Amino acid sequence: MLKVLDEMYRAQDDLVRDIRQHDNSKQEWSDEELRKLYEIHERLLDFVSLFCFVPRAKYLPLGPTRYILL
Repeated sequence: MLKVLDEMYRAQDDLVRDIRQHDNSKQEWSDEELRKLYEIHERLLDFVSLFCFVPRAKYLPLGPTRYILL
């Protein structure tokens, strides 16, 4: 369970960093970056699903910011 939380917090921190970099440089998100973000989101959902039921369409392991990008 702690590993899952560590992965989630690390991914959230990475996402915040990436958003700031894109905002500061006024850079658009590439398809490759968005694909990677989606894969991370799905992997975290899989991890959390090992411990409890989560509605996949509504649970946002990367936080609400992720919803805007995907």
